[in-house]
Amino acid sequence: MCYLWNPALLAVHIGSDAGIATAYLTISACLIYFVRRRVVPFGWIVWMFGAFITSCALTHILDIWTKAQGYRYSRPMDAQHLMAYFSSAAVG
Repeated sequence: MCYLWNPALLAVHIGSDAGIATAYLTISACLIYFVRRRVVPFGWIVWMFGAFITSCALTHILDIWTKAQGYRYSRPMDAQHLMAYFSSAAVG
């Protein structure tokens, strides 16, 4: 039973996931803006970090969808998020 199907509890979790995903996507958009304007040196590192931040956003978006569909789709996304994290950490 997902959160005991309590509408208030579901709304809090879905709202917080939506807000966090929006923040992550905003950060990614800002990184793209700065890299394209060549404001930052080592743009490739910023692209790697942007991939990591975008995968964080996608994880939260998938969590919203998972609350309605079940957990069978969230594990592959978590694995992709982990790969982006480790590749960014290894390069940085």
